[in-house]
Amino acid sequence: MSELSVDKITGKTGTGGSNSPLQFSGDTVTLGTGTTIGTGATIGSTPFNASLTSASFPAGHCIKTGYTQVGTVSSYNSSTYTATPLYVDHVAAANGSHICILCQFNISFNLSSGTGFKILKDGADIGVGTLESGHTSNSPANITFYPHGRGTNYAPDSMCIQVMDTSGSIVKNTTYRFGLYIATLDGNHLLYINRGASWGTGATTTANLSTIYTAEIAQ
Repeated sequence: MSELSVDKITGKTGTGGSNSPLQFSGDTVTLGTGTTIGTGATIGSTPFNASLTSASFPAGHCIKTGYTQVGTVSSYNSSTYTATPLYVDHVAAANGSHICILCQFNISFNLSSGTGFKILKDGADIGVGTLESGHTSNSPANITFYPHGRGTNYAPDSMCIQVMDTSGSIVKNTTYRFGLYIATLDGNHLLYINRGASWGTGATTTANLSTIYTAEIAQ
């Protein structure tokens, strides 16, 4: 059987029809404006193999995700915000996207003074609260936690931060590091991720898992 060579297919006209052509150039197929792909066609499959390198998705669509899980223990004892292993290096899929960051972590402490948690982008604040009059010397954070007095036998508390980067400055194919930072505001008490404040390294208590997740939203 001989091979059929087609350079151009023109859609039918009239009610329910389309004047937009289906054009072929080598291995590239161009679908004209208004061309409809039939039900069941799968992008990236054979014989229909479409490229989405320049595709634009409607605003509100999640176009890429990132995820990191951490099961190891780490500790913090500084009034300066310190990076944790909970971070995602997110390579942007589009320009101007918004990035939603959700971090769930298990933390324990033995202190009655304040504790601060932040989600930073490349080491810079994303979103912070409005500072109250008279407290302008405080370092703003995505979330701060001022616990009541704690004993040393407390198991980790599950904490959650959700922040949306709506700066509009995201650039396609650029890598951004979104990560959790922690500070003990008096710089004199230990905090632990994924363990209780008094647990020894040989403890048989069930392990904890902390996670951070990013979702890129088209605008």
